[in-house]
Amino acid sequence: MGILDFIKGQFIDVIDCFEESDENMFWRFPMNGKDIMMNAQLIVRPAQMAVFVNEGQVADVFTPGTYTLTTQNMPVMTKLKSWKYGFESPFKADVFYVTTRQFTDQLWGTPSPMAINDPEFGGRILIQSRGQFAYRVADPTRFLEEYAGTREVCTTQMLLGYLRGFIVQYLRDGIMESGMGYTKLNTQLIEFSDTIMQKLAAKFTAVGLELTSFVITEMELPENLRNAIGKGAEVNLMGGLNTVATMGMIDAMKTGAANEGNPMAAMGSGMAMASMMGQMMGQMGQNLQGASCGAVVPAGAKFCPECGKPAGPSTCAKCGAAMSPGVKFCPECGTART
Repeated sequence: MGILDFIKGQFIDVIDCFEESDENMFWRFPMNGKDIMMNAQLIVRPAQMAVFVNEGQVADVFTPGTYTLTTQNMPVMTKLKSWKYGFESPFKADVFYVTTRQFTDQLWGTPSPMAINDPEFGGRILIQSRGQFAYRVADPTRFLEEYAGTREVCTTQMLLGYLRGFIVQYLRDGIMESGMGYTKLNTQLIEFSDTIMQKLAAKFTAVGLELTSFVITEMELPENLRNAIGKGAEVNLMGGLNTVATMGMIDAMKTGAANEGNPMAAMGSGMAMASMMGQMMGQMGQNLQGASCGAVVPAGAKFCPECGKPAGPSTCAKCGAAMSPGVKFCPECGTART
């Protein structure tokens, strides 16, 4: 190796860097202790930006393209290093490549249940939520000032914990401000996602990022509350609590009656069955309560829904004898009911 080749090997004359991972947000070009030659070639590929940093201070930013480095296209570096016009000597600087494409399908979720006030349930309940979001680097200078430091690389995974943290915080605050409960939130997930995205946007902007989408895919109740709601729906489908209780009593009586080895249990079941049947017949009698026109009047109703006359027994207009509901003629004198 000649002396010229050795000297040339101590300097960088081409700066070019392929993205090594889809998760890389920025990475530092490997200088390996070398200086950059003035008039070196800088190559910035699509969806990249190259940022020069001088002793920790962000300097010139280059968009996609190929550049010959001179004092003309590095005005900030020229000012920071006090270069004179036409400066040609090698120089030291850090060069960061920043990815500007979108980072999509970033998942978030509440690490533990959130307590919210729910008007439908009449108090505080616990819910969990999850979804996804997408973002990109919008301001490389601000982003590097916030996160570069001594890092050689920054990935989406390195940033995900921080972003998830304030997503959950803004989500909790947004739910409390909305005053909506679990059921209503689940019917308005798209609209509520847009509301939270607007609140989050400023937080992303503050660190040089742009939030491009935010979606709440699910809000979920704890398992015990889901089970309780499921039981309630099952009871309603079966006709309400009275029906469920009656069915349970019948099943218990059948079990007792089948226990031939225990006469007392069988007798007790029979008595309970008789009592329950009496109650049921009484209820049926109430539901079949009639009116003067003979129409069926619901139990508890005071007036007939057909003719409007008072429900229940009445008296004969001629002889004054009592006339049961539904009877059209007086059982004593035969006079027609009026």
